[in-house]
Amino acid sequence: MNILKKQLIPAVAALALSTVAGAASAATWTNELTCSVTDVTANAADCFGSLSPDPKNDNKVDFNSDTFDDDGTITTGLFGYTDWSYLGKDDTPGGTDAGGAALGLDATPDGGATSGGWDMTDGILSQYSQVIIVLKGSTDFAAYLYNVVADAESGTFVMPSFIKDNTQDKQHALSHLSVYARGGNTPPGGVIPLPAGLPLMLSALGIGGLIARRKRKAA
Repeated sequence: MNILKKQLIPAVAALALSTVAGAASAATWTNELTCSVTDVTANAADCFGSLSPDPKNDNKVDFNSDTFDDDGTITTGLFGYTDWSYLGKDDTPGGTDAGGAALGLDATPDGGATSGGWDMTDGILSQYSQVIIVLKGSTDFAAYLYNVVADAESGTFVMPSFIKDNTQDKQHALSHLSVYARGGNTPPGGVIPLPAGLPLMLSALGIGGLIARRKRKAA
């Protein structure tokens, strides 16, 4: 019993510390103010673009725990919110993932272009209070905030000028359009992202509980 306790307690502590350390290492992203709400139609309230350092893709950025520097206004979470959920995307070309299909998401033209449009099933976003539409191309993306969620269900876009083809120094075509939302229930695709360290932490707590129960029985 003592040997098991001596081996497992340090392991539990190490897991807890590693989880805390991971949370403390959240990245900071900077808005270079080269996107505009006029890049998209239908009353976007704000935008955040030309991120540095280079994230390569919006799925490399934690919209909830990373730090965002918007012209000196620094917040935890994109646009100051920490409860964003990823809903889905449409690759151009490539098609939608499962979440995008659940939204009825369709970004056109399918071959990728510097301008186009998107559409979703009417009313599909009504359970949410705010939505982000992400335009991704080359190694950058721009995020557009919608306070009127119905306006985010369809619209047109022009790729912002900072998203360039790295080899030809020209405006890059849309690679994919992603949708994020907050203030609602389970996303249409049924997937709610969990913190990366949560499974390990739950396992550690389970081990700790097992030790405590065995200690009580031994007493």
